[in-house]
Amino acid sequence: MAFEVRVGCFGVDILQGRTGVAYDWWSTTCMDICQAASKNYAYSWIACPQDEANHIRQCLCTDDQPSSRWLESDSACPYPYVVVDYLGPPAEWEWYYCFDFLSQGPANPFPVSSLPQCLSACAAYPNAYFLWEDREDHYTCACYQRGPPFTDYDCGVGKAMHYYHTPSPTDSAAVRRKQRAAEEAQKEMSRDFEICPAGFRACRVPEENQISYECIDTSSELESCGGCLFGEINASSQVVNTPSEVQGEGCTSLPGVLEHGVACHAGRCIAFACSDGYTLLEDTCVPVGNTGD
Repeated sequence: MAFEVRVGCFGVDILQGRTGVAYDWWSTTCMDICQAASKNYAYSWIACPQDEANHIRQCLCTDDQPSSRWLESDSACPYPYVVVDYLGPPAEWEWYYCFDFLSQGPANPFPVSSLPQCLSACAAYPNAYFLWEDREDHYTCACYQRGPPFTDYDCGVGKAMHYYHTPSPTDSAAVRRKQRAAEEAQKEMSRDFEICPAGFRACRVPEENQISYECIDTSSELESCGGCLFGEINASSQVVNTPSEVQGEGCTSLPGVLEHGVACHAGRCIAFACSDGYTLLEDTCVPVGNTGD
């Protein structure tokens, strides 16, 4: 079976008059067909509603990178849209819906010419974000240690496709050189620009690289509510607040709260649902029998 990642969902005009071969999706996949044909992209779609009832889809194998001109926002990609997958991604990446970077502050993106280039550049990181900038085939990429704080199922132009994998440990000198170059570039940018926009803080990512950070709104971020848990980075790429000096907390790690039973509001964890053995008291989960009544 071919290994692949989703590129996106596209309108039928992306076919530009080309036709595919019919296949029964219960017995094979378009990715398997295109892998056998040694092609890079698999275009799959349902030609008519009757075909869906009979498990019949159309498959077009090509080396043509899809254009953002025809990108659609529906991640379910129903009839009559075309699903496009990229075959043989480096480092066994997998796709998991989208994330709206534009509403969350900058993500230190860099320009790329294709999804494969983005995934290759992010090989040393567990998360990669491929952003369709516009309808003119401009793309950017961002590599991150952490996954997105929430998932957006409404993908499309202006949204970043989220990909994840388990990076392989490596002592490669080339990887180290790339990391050092990225650190120096980040330092250079910091001399002329503020790291994060108003309302966001540059929170350090806990890893060997001491100056890696993410722009976080600590007034509403569940895992860094009220402050940066692992220290904060200033415009000179220095840690200005160490973990022992901040008052932030991870709301989902608080005793007794359910996974989806807590929120961060105004820099404070607000619980609204507790697990068995705990009860809610003034926005906090406390052990039953310890309410002070």
